[in-house]
Amino acid sequence: MFIELSSRRLFVFSQVLASCFLSAASFDQLPKGDSDQRIEEICESNVAYLGSINSLQCNYRVSNSEGWDARVSFAIEGDRFVVDRQDVSPLVAGTNPIRVIHANDSMNYQHFNGSAALLTIDAEPSAFRYGTSTPWTRIYAWASPGGRELVWNDLRADGYLQEVFSQARWVESRVEQGQTVDVLAFPQRGTPVSCEWQVAFSRELSWLPVAWERRITSDGQLSSSLHVTRFEPVVTSGFEGPIPLAIVHRETGADGVISRRETFLRVQPGSVVINKDIGDDTFRIPHSIAEHVVYLVEHRNRAAMQRVVQ
Repeated sequence: MFIELSSRRLFVFSQVLASCFLSAASFDQLPKGDSDQRIEEICESNVAYLGSINSLQCNYRVSNSEGWDARVSFAIEGDRFVVDRQDVSPLVAGTNPIRVIHANDSMNYQHFNGSAALLTIDAEPSAFRYGTSTPWTRIYAWASPGGRELVWNDLRADGYLQEVFSQARWVESRVEQGQTVDVLAFPQRGTPVSCEWQVAFSRELSWLPVAWERRITSDGQLSSSLHVTRFEPVVTSGFEGPIPLAIVHRETGADGVISRRETFLRVQPGSVVINKDIGDDTFRIPHSIAEHVVYLVEHRNRAAMQRVVQ
């Protein structure tokens, strides 16, 4: 159920959506041609939503049921990004909280590992990493390329989402407390255990994904699920739409890959800035925070030269 709180202009998406895949709520069946048109409509809406976000900054908190808690600052602009995570409590029990940063300034991919006070810089990375999930990459996890982490550039790349939606299957349209939710199914790609995603898109929120379930294909067991429980409408330069503020992600352990746990992401209200210029220094990790700086390209070139000499 969506509730609009006019005094704070917030949308709250209640736990009724947790049963949107299995409840007996009323729903419509669409003929094949109409369901294809609906899939295309949902795809175009998501492409437009992501395409209208040219830059984004926000702060959020991520924690899980195993006791980990961290503060994260996230910023993206074009192909540049920074994900700066400061643990409040350690990710691994018995260790110390650390700071971890992943960044790209268009010229170098940078990674700071606080446990070793080590900054690595790579001008030719095989793949970019955020290292820590962001609200948007969690919500769009069903669009992951398989074999590597989903990043913002994937979602905004020409034709990327269109290719993902070309594999979609329309499941049903439900009315939940006056809100229309269409459910689409997507095959999961590039994983050792075959799974299917079922993703709920809200008509009232411009067809944005508001919940998903991932089930094992062979036996239908629920492997993981996600629900966006709170949105905030944002109107700014070149952008008008809802922004996710609170997310609950549950892993059941059924796939044998990830242990059973719950993860919570909470965006700090008022921290979201969209389509404003971001200074270059934001995407550069200062060398002063590290005790050791390693340039990986130099190491690779040196190793290549040694192989040639041999």
